[in-house]
Formats: sequence, C-alpha cells, structure tokens
Amino acid sequence: MKIAIIIPTFEGGGAERFASNLSLSLNKKCDVVNILYENRGVYPFAGKLVTIDSPPAINVFDKLYKLISRVLKIRRIKRQEAIDVSISVMESANIVNILSAGRDKTIISTRSFRGVNRNTRDFYTLINKFFMRMLYKRADVTISASKLIGQSMVRDFNVMQERAKVIYNPIDIESVETLSRAGTGEFEDLFRSHVIITVGRLTFAKGQWHLIKAFRKAKDTVPEAKLMIVGDGELKNDLISLCQTIGLKTWSAWSGEQMSGDYDVLFTGFRENPFMLMSRARLFMLPSLWEGFPNVLVEAMACGVPVIASDCRSGPREILAPDTDVSFQTKKPEFTPFGVLMPVCDTGKNITDINITTEEGIWADVIARSLKDEKFSQRYRGLAKSRILDFKKDNIVHQWAETIEIVLENG
Repeated sequence: MKIAIIIPTFEGGGAERFASNLSLSLNKKCDVVNILYENRGVYPFAGKLVTIDSPPAINVFDKLYKLISRVLKIRRIKRQEAIDVSISVMESANIVNILSAGRDKTIISTRSFRGVNRNTRDFYTLINKFFMRMLYKRADVTISASKLIGQSMVRDFNVMQERAKVIYNPIDIESVETLSRAGTGEFEDLFRSHVIITVGRLTFAKGQWHLIKAFRKAKDTVPEAKLMIVGDGELKNDLISLCQTIGLKTWSAWSGEQMSGDYDVLFTGFRENPFMLMSRARLFMLPSLWEGFPNVLVEAMACGVPVIASDCRSGPREILAPDTDVSFQTKKPEFTPFGVLMPVCDTGKNITDINITTEEGIWADVIARSLKDEKFSQRYRGLAKSRILDFKKDNIVHQWAETIEIVLENG
C-alpha cells in the first residue's frame, strides 16, 4: 500500500508537526511519499520526499496560477508513484488533493476551527470557503482534529456524516518524556524561581500579548515570577516592545545579550526541544484565541506541568474536560479534572494597548493563586499523566490505519 502525505512544508507549527508524526508512524505500515510545495522544514519525516517547487502566491492571479499548477503536478506525481491513498493537511493542500484525485482515495485532514469558521469578508478567506464548500464533500473521508471541527464539516461544508471522522493528534509520550529530562543549559538557574512558560509561534492566533499583560499584573502578588515565551514569529518585535513598555525587564535570544536571572520575561526563540524547559516550569499557559487541536497542551501535560488554557475553539475543552459539552465556553475560571480552562481574551484588542482587560485581570488572579498554591501544582501534575494516555501515538496511528483500510475496502 502506498500513501501520499501532502502539505506545503514541514516547517512551522502544529499542522506541520502532525504531518511529520503521521509520516514517521505510517511508514512502519506502508510506503509513504511526502509531497511538499517547498523543501523547507525542521520536522523529521520518513519515506520518500517529493517537492513541486511552488512557494506561496503573491497576489490573487498568482494564487489561481499556482492552484492549477499544483493540481497538475501533484496529479502527475500520484500517477507516477501509483498512490493508493492521498492524505492532505491544511486547507490549500486539501483543495489540491481533491482536485488532483485520480485512482487514489482522498483523505483530507481539517485542523483549525478558525480556518473553517472565521466570520470575515477577507477576499482570500471567502474564496477558500467557497472551494471548501464545493470540494470537501467529494473527499472519501474528512478527518477532523476535534469534535467541534468535525461538527462544522457536516453542518457548514456539506460533508456527509458517514464520511466525517474525528481523530485526535498522536503524541509520542515516551519521546516527550525522554526529551524532557535533558539539561536546560543556560536556563538552569532560572528555574529556581516561579517560571511560567508558553510555547507556540508568535502570531496573532496565539494571543501571547494577553498573557504578558496578565503576567505583569500577577507579579504584583508574586514578584519573583518569571515568564518564558518559547517560539518565533512575526509578532516577536511587537511582543518584546509591549514587555518593555509595561516595565518588564526583557531578554530575547535575538538581542545578543547574556541571559541572567534578573529578567522578568525571556524570549527563547524556537527550540527543537522545548520539553526540557516545560517540564521544569511551575505552570504552562495557553492563551490562544483559536486553535484546532493544541498538541503543545497535551505535550505539556506529558511533561508533568500543570496547565492553564483558554477555552478557545477548539481543543482545550475536549482535552481538559472531556465529559463536558464541547460547544460550551466558560466566562470564568473552570477548574476541570485535568487543568484550568479560562475565558478567551478579546480578539479585537490592539496588541499595543497596555490597559488591562477584564479577562486579562481574571487570568492574572488565577496565575497568582496557582503559583502560591502548592496543592494545586501537586494535584494537576498527577492528573495530567492519566489523561495523556488517550492521545498515545500507537492508539491514534491505529485509528488512522483502520480508516485507510476501510477507505480502500469501500473503493
């Protein structure tokens, strides 16, 4: 059996890491051909690599040209490689996968709730949603990363219920635990303080500026607290500037300055192994405005660190409070069986606005209380370990393999 995994690159965030893990796992059961738009990436893969040399489009005409070009190139690759099943990850790849289908069966993977539900008149978004409504129903199977995304596929994008399936992302728990035991190098002394950590790309969706302002207020109660922000992205200069504006002494990996324990906020940049830092933190924070399935939240739990996450669409509630209504969103702190769910901060606020919002004030109070309460830490460190077994890589990969077999049998 020959499987194609189609994704723009192996560089970036959660979707790319998911595709990487899927490649490594499925290659043990079948032949995998990874088809990328560009040969860029930091995540490992298994199997054959084929790139079509198609960088991001620069305008609407270029987008149309590249769409046609990608469809033709990938259709040819599928035919040459005798692909049986094509799995795509991310919206653009899903559209190309369906349009390039020949004898192969198509499985599309939908990963972001925001991507399919954002209420905007942005031209590119409207075009994407048009193609999604027209094409997603043609895929043999649509696999969603969360129940909320799965419901949206059926309700908003005309996918038949029998072709819609939810499979959570696989987490290599053993690998995370091993990597978490590595030394922290220059940061070792820092963890004698109360370190709060967040990990993710520095982008609007991740909402790190809300956490920064909440942290600044929490320091009034816990002055020894420090905030570590792991990741890189287009907002790094804005976030560093915000820290400095509100009086937080800030170090960054890009500054060339020597790191010391005198800093309040530390921007580490992208780290290939963030788990060694996560495992030594007092709290892991996920201030995202929207997600699909936040891998990093489960990975933090695997590191044994208590987690506090925004109750954003989608994923955190399904991970931390699996027995509750997935469509519900809390307006106050909710101490769930496996972590704390928090109200989502305002998505419309300007990043440079230094005034504390109501939600940021609530976050600040919970941060301060959690840092000072040792029983809180002990309770959630233990509970997190029991929940992550549901996302164990072997279990998730088995669900994918089973789905692939069913698709082929029904062909």
